[in-house]
Amino acid sequence: MDADFPRHLLLCETLVDSVGAARWRFVLHSIDSGQTLAASDHEPDAEGQRLELWAVVRGLEALAQPSRVALVSGSDYVRRGLDGGVAAWRAARWKWERFGRLVLVRDHDLWRRVDRALEIHQVEHRGAAIATAPAEEETGEVARPVPSQRRLRFDRSHAVAPDSFREPAVMIVRGRRGHSVRLSAPRDAAHHPLVAAS
Repeated sequence: MDADFPRHLLLCETLVDSVGAARWRFVLHSIDSGQTLAASDHEPDAEGQRLELWAVVRGLEALAQPSRVALVSGSDYVRRGLDGGVAAWRAARWKWERFGRLVLVRDHDLWRRVDRALEIHQVEHRGAAIATAPAEEETGEVARPVPSQRRLRFDRSHAVAPDSFREPAVMIVRGRRGHSVRLSAPRDAAHHPLVAAS
Protein backbone atom coordinates (compact mmCIF):
# COMPACT_ATOMS: atom_id res chain seq x y z
CA MET A 1 0.00 0.00 0.00
CA ASP A 2 1.07 3.52 -0.70
CA ALA A 3 2.63 5.28 2.29
CA ASP A 4 0.58 8.39 1.40
CA PHE A 5 -2.73 6.69 2.17
CA PRO A 6 -4.56 8.15 5.19
CA ARG A 7 -3.78 6.56 8.55
CA HIS A 8 -6.49 5.70 11.07
CA LEU A 9 -6.84 4.14 14.49
CA LEU A 10 -10.01 2.05 14.82
CA LEU A 11 -11.11 1.12 18.35
CA CYS A 12 -13.93 -1.47 18.55
CA GLU A 13 -15.98 -2.70 21.51
CA THR A 14 -19.33 -4.00 22.69
CA LEU A 15 -21.40 -2.41 25.46
CA VAL A 16 -24.62 -2.92 27.37
CA ASP A 17 -26.72 0.27 27.47
CA SER A 18 -28.92 1.61 30.26
CA VAL A 19 -31.86 -0.63 29.32
CA GLY A 20 -29.70 -3.77 29.22
CA ALA A 21 -29.47 -4.09 25.43
CA ALA A 22 -26.12 -5.06 23.91
CA ARG A 23 -24.66 -2.73 21.31
CA TRP A 24 -21.53 -2.38 19.17
CA ARG A 25 -19.39 0.76 19.24
CA PHE A 26 -16.41 2.01 17.27
CA VAL A 27 -14.21 5.09 17.44
CA LEU A 28 -12.37 5.92 14.21
CA HIS A 29 -9.57 8.44 14.67
CA SER A 30 -7.64 9.96 11.77
CA ILE A 31 -3.95 10.14 12.67
CA ASP A 32 -3.34 12.65 9.88
CA SER A 33 -6.18 15.14 10.41
CA GLY A 34 -7.00 14.51 14.07
CA GLN A 35 -10.71 14.08 13.29
CA THR A 36 -12.66 11.47 15.23
CA LEU A 37 -15.84 9.63 14.32
CA ALA A 38 -17.66 7.59 16.96
CA ALA A 39 -20.73 5.46 16.33
CA SER A 40 -22.73 2.84 18.17
CA ASP A 41 -25.99 1.02 17.60
CA HIS A 42 -27.99 -2.11 18.35
CA GLU A 43 -28.15 -4.99 15.90
CA PRO A 44 -31.29 -7.13 16.04
CA ASP A 45 -30.63 -10.71 17.12
CA ALA A 46 -26.88 -10.10 17.51
CA GLU A 47 -24.92 -10.70 20.69
CA GLY A 48 -21.50 -11.75 21.89
CA GLN A 49 -18.95 -12.41 19.18
CA ARG A 50 -21.25 -11.42 16.33
CA LEU A 51 -21.71 -8.03 17.97
CA GLU A 52 -17.91 -7.66 18.30
CA LEU A 53 -17.62 -8.37 14.59
CA TRP A 54 -20.34 -5.80 13.77
CA ALA A 55 -18.19 -3.08 15.39
CA VAL A 56 -15.27 -4.01 13.11
CA VAL A 57 -17.47 -4.16 9.99
CA ARG A 58 -19.10 -0.80 10.69
CA GLY A 59 -15.75 0.83 11.49
CA LEU A 60 -14.02 -0.42 8.33
CA GLU A 61 -17.01 0.46 6.16
CA ALA A 62 -17.00 4.02 7.57
CA LEU A 63 -13.67 4.73 5.83
CA ALA A 64 -14.24 6.87 2.73
CA GLN A 65 -11.07 5.88 0.87
CA PRO A 66 -8.32 3.24 0.95
CA SER A 67 -6.47 3.67 4.24
CA ARG A 68 -3.92 2.19 6.60
CA VAL A 69 -5.74 1.12 9.75
CA ALA A 70 -4.50 0.08 13.19
CA LEU A 71 -7.44 -1.91 14.60
CA VAL A 72 -7.60 -2.24 18.39
CA SER A 73 -10.02 -4.79 19.78
CA GLY A 74 -9.99 -6.98 22.85
CA SER A 75 -11.90 -9.69 20.98
CA ASP A 76 -10.12 -13.02 20.52
CA TYR A 77 -12.78 -13.91 17.93
CA VAL A 78 -11.83 -10.92 15.78
CA ARG A 79 -8.11 -11.56 16.30
CA ARG A 80 -8.36 -15.20 15.20
CA GLY A 81 -10.41 -14.27 12.15
CA LEU A 82 -7.99 -11.56 11.05
CA ASP A 83 -4.88 -13.65 11.78
CA GLY A 84 -5.61 -16.13 9.01
CA GLY A 85 -9.18 -17.27 9.39
CA VAL A 86 -10.53 -14.98 6.66
CA ALA A 87 -7.95 -16.13 4.07
CA ALA A 88 -8.54 -19.82 4.86
CA TRP A 89 -12.33 -19.44 4.84
CA ARG A 90 -12.26 -17.58 1.51
CA ALA A 91 -10.10 -20.34 -0.01
CA ALA A 92 -12.60 -22.94 1.26
CA ARG A 93 -15.57 -20.94 -0.11
CA TRP A 94 -16.60 -19.87 3.40
CA LYS A 95 -17.07 -23.43 4.61
CA TRP A 96 -15.27 -25.49 7.21
CA GLU A 97 -15.55 -28.99 8.55
CA ARG A 98 -17.65 -29.46 11.64
CA PHE A 99 -18.29 -32.95 12.98
CA GLY A 100 -17.46 -34.51 9.62
CA ARG A 101 -19.67 -32.18 7.54
CA LEU A 102 -18.86 -29.07 5.55
CA VAL A 103 -20.90 -26.17 6.92
CA LEU A 104 -20.84 -22.42 6.41
CA VAL A 105 -18.46 -20.54 8.68
CA ARG A 106 -20.25 -18.87 11.58
CA ASP A 107 -20.98 -15.20 10.79
CA HIS A 108 -19.79 -15.76 7.20
CA ASP A 109 -21.90 -12.81 6.02
CA LEU A 110 -19.95 -10.40 8.24
CA TRP A 111 -16.58 -12.06 7.59
CA ARG A 112 -17.16 -11.61 3.84
CA ARG A 113 -17.69 -7.89 4.45
CA VAL A 114 -14.45 -7.78 6.45
CA ASP A 115 -12.73 -9.63 3.59
CA ARG A 116 -13.93 -7.01 1.08
CA ALA A 117 -12.65 -4.24 3.37
CA LEU A 118 -9.26 -5.99 3.63
CA GLU A 119 -8.99 -5.83 -0.18
CA ILE A 120 -9.31 -2.04 0.05
CA HIS A 121 -7.53 -1.18 3.30
CA GLN A 122 -4.30 -2.28 4.94
CA VAL A 123 -5.40 -3.41 8.41
CA GLU A 124 -3.11 -4.29 11.29
CA HIS A 125 -4.82 -5.80 14.33
CA ARG A 126 -3.45 -4.76 17.70
CA GLY A 127 -5.20 -6.75 20.38
CA ALA A 128 -4.96 -5.55 23.95
CA ALA A 129 -6.66 -5.80 27.30
CA ILE A 130 -8.28 -2.39 27.21
CA ALA A 131 -10.54 -0.13 29.29
CA THR A 132 -13.25 2.20 28.01
CA ALA A 133 -14.68 5.61 28.60
CA PRO A 134 -18.47 5.51 29.05
CA ALA A 135 -20.59 5.81 25.92
CA GLU A 136 -22.58 8.65 27.49
CA GLU A 137 -19.92 11.09 26.23
CA GLU A 138 -21.17 10.63 22.66
CA THR A 139 -24.73 9.40 23.11
CA GLY A 140 -25.95 10.76 26.42
CA GLU A 141 -26.78 7.20 27.48
CA VAL A 142 -25.28 5.40 30.41
CA ALA A 143 -23.43 2.34 29.18
CA ARG A 144 -21.52 -0.40 30.90
CA PRO A 145 -19.30 -3.06 29.38
CA VAL A 146 -20.74 -6.39 28.35
CA PRO A 147 -20.03 -8.80 31.23
CA SER A 148 -16.80 -10.78 30.78
CA GLN A 149 -15.86 -8.75 27.71
CA ARG A 150 -12.79 -6.56 27.40
CA ARG A 151 -13.42 -2.83 27.21
CA LEU A 152 -11.96 0.05 25.27
CA ARG A 153 -10.94 3.52 26.40
CA PHE A 154 -10.16 6.33 23.97
CA ASP A 155 -8.10 9.10 25.56
CA ARG A 156 -8.48 12.27 23.50
CA SER A 157 -5.54 14.02 25.19
CA HIS A 158 -3.13 11.76 23.29
CA ALA A 159 -5.04 11.66 20.04
CA VAL A 160 -2.77 13.54 17.65
CA ALA A 161 0.60 12.20 16.62
CA PRO A 162 3.28 14.75 15.66
CA ASP A 163 4.64 14.96 12.12
CA SER A 164 7.80 13.09 13.15
CA PHE A 165 5.78 9.97 13.96
CA ARG A 166 5.10 7.85 10.90
CA GLU A 167 3.10 4.87 12.18
CA PRO A 168 0.12 4.90 14.52
CA ALA A 169 1.05 3.20 17.77
CA VAL A 170 -0.99 2.22 20.78
CA MET A 171 0.28 2.42 24.33
CA ILE A 172 -1.08 0.48 27.27
CA VAL A 173 -0.73 2.85 30.22
CA ARG A 174 -0.98 1.65 33.82
CA GLY A 175 -2.83 3.99 36.14
CA ARG A 176 -4.49 3.93 39.56
CA ARG A 177 -7.74 2.69 38.03
CA GLY A 178 -6.18 0.00 35.86
CA HIS A 179 -4.86 0.10 32.32
CA SER A 180 -5.89 2.36 29.46
CA VAL A 181 -5.11 2.53 25.76
CA ARG A 182 -3.61 5.72 24.37
CA LEU A 183 -2.25 6.84 21.05
CA SER A 184 1.49 7.09 21.22
CA ALA A 185 3.74 9.65 19.59
CA PRO A 186 7.33 8.61 20.40
CA ARG A 187 10.01 9.40 17.82
CA ASP A 188 11.11 5.78 17.69
CA ALA A 189 8.00 3.70 18.32
CA ALA A 190 9.81 0.40 17.80
CA HIS A 191 11.93 0.99 20.91
CA HIS A 192 9.31 2.60 23.13
CA PRO A 193 8.65 0.31 26.14
CA LEU A 194 4.90 0.93 26.21
CA VAL A 195 4.02 0.39 22.55
CA ALA A 196 1.53 -2.46 22.35
CA ALA A 197 2.75 -5.27 20.14
CA SER A 198 0.50 -8.14 19.23
